[in-house]
Amino acid sequence: MQAGYGAVSRYFGMLAATMKRWQEAEQHVENALAMNTRMHARPWLAHTQYNYATMLQARNHPGDHEKAVFRLHEALATARELGMCALEVRMTVREEAHPLSPMLFDIDDLSPREVAALRLIAAGKSNQDMADSLPISLNTVATHVHNILAKTSSANRTEAAAYAMRCGMVSE
Repeated sequence: MQAGYGAVSRYFGMLAATMKRWQEAEQHVENALAMNTRMHARPWLAHTQYNYATMLQARNHPGDHEKAVFRLHEALATARELGMCALEVRMTVREEAHPLSPMLFDIDDLSPREVAALRLIAAGKSNQDMADSLPISLNTVATHVHNILAKTSSANRTEAAAYAMRCGMVSE
């Protein structure tokens, strides 16, 4: 399942995407996301999130753009948090060549991880759900929620979710 390179499913997903076998690619990449999360293999999780965004952008089915932006935000946040400069540069260069979102790198001073957390707030996720999805501690989730409310001038999670929808960060 894993050696020093994260979940093997990631490589199967990349191969399937190269062959434009989109359904297989998505299944493999989702399996890799789950495995890397379970293994707490955060660097490989960031690579997998980036690969997923790239695959979704290439496939370009309805809803893929939003998912790709979300995955790229996650990957960028993890890469920055872990100091993965090479991956961050690769994502930045790709974003300049094939833009997914004009807001990807600067949304009201929200960090990429805060953007990912805000998307989960807008989806109605609890702090525990957010901790499991991102994967971060509950204390870190609470800090992100506090920062999101302050930076978006929101009084509560409902206002923050409305802000996310107004900014086009989630589909209504």
